[in-house]
Amino acid sequence: MDLGFILDVSKSAIPLVLATLALFQYLSANSFRKTQFLSELWRRFYDNPSFVKIFDALDRKDIKSFENISSEEIYKYLAFLEEITLFSRNTLFDFYKLRNKGLIHLFQYHFYNIYFDSETKKMFWAKILNLNLAEVTDAKIEQEIQSQYWSKQYEFALKCKKSIEK
Repeated sequence: MDLGFILDVSKSAIPLVLATLALFQYLSANSFRKTQFLSELWRRFYDNPSFVKIFDALDRKDIKSFENISSEEIYKYLAFLEEITLFSRNTLFDFYKLRNKGLIHLFQYHFYNIYFDSETKKMFWAKILNLNLAEVTDAKIEQEIQSQYWSKQYEFALKCKKSIEK
């Protein structure tokens, strides 16, 4: 082998190896930041007493407790769930977003309760629609849920439902 050939190969190989190491470092740091953000979302949920109150009322199917929750608290809860869906991956190229597996693992019942459990869905959407429980019908709820406004949350809720039903 010629010394010139070895030098040419090494000139090409060294930048390639360094670029690979840089990419690995970037992906590792990005993964760590995403993990931190996921734990921050979890902490924010449990540090907010109204979010916990809403989730507990839905989880226990406690209509009396849920009636004492204001519409403002409900909308803040929905805004928090929307934030979760905004940071979820939808395509392979969403590498900067959080992995759905972690989000679904932590928040699957938060979405399931308001989109698929018939009893809690009725309680929750009655507040959003400003109706009494007796006035709320499945058709009114489905019309609201299927609107463009809730579509991203609904898509994520379908993934949560699939995970729960496994």
